[in-house]
Amino acid sequence: MSKRKPNNPITKVRTGTGDSGTTFLRHPDILKSDSLVHFVGDLDEANAFLGSCTLSYNNQKFIEPIVECQRVMFVIGAGVHTQDTDKLHKIDVNLDKFVNYCTDEIDYLQKNFDVTPLTGFIYPDECNASLMVTRAIVRRAERSAVASGCDWAVPALNAMSDLIFTMAWVVSSESEFHTWDSIDD
Repeated sequence: MSKRKPNNPITKVRTGTGDSGTTFLRHPDILKSDSLVHFVGDLDEANAFLGSCTLSYNNQKFIEPIVECQRVMFVIGAGVHTQDTDKLHKIDVNLDKFVNYCTDEIDYLQKNFDVTPLTGFIYPDECNASLMVTRAIVRRAERSAVASGCDWAVPALNAMSDLIFTMAWVVSSESEFHTWDSIDD
């Protein structure tokens, strides 16, 4: 992951500017209860949980897709923070490429790993919990994108949640796992 030097490096954490219940996001003094701020919070939380997945699933088949998902979370965050049309176009192109990446990665995982066909929903358990929680947070971010009018981010978040689910499916297939089939059980 490449790092860049910010134009205005952070030199101080505690500024007190948010103590009034507002923050700076595209414009000053946006309420922290605004749907756009919730969307940014969901992106942050999803990215943090993706980071925890690198600890839980520290193997080559998942590290690259997880890091790519994290990169895209920052791309989406940049889109939320900018109003520059040229930058938004570049972000759209990156997100379109990411949707294709997810589709290819899902196909790769399903073709190259022994995934047990699903007859129901996978139970979250000790082998897949980090991925299942991360997927749930990404899906919440997807809903927040819609609520905040950032529909442009929805295809990438949807593809990301599908990829994370597929990774959970692979991990679950490698261990004994149970599915919930119906209320008749």
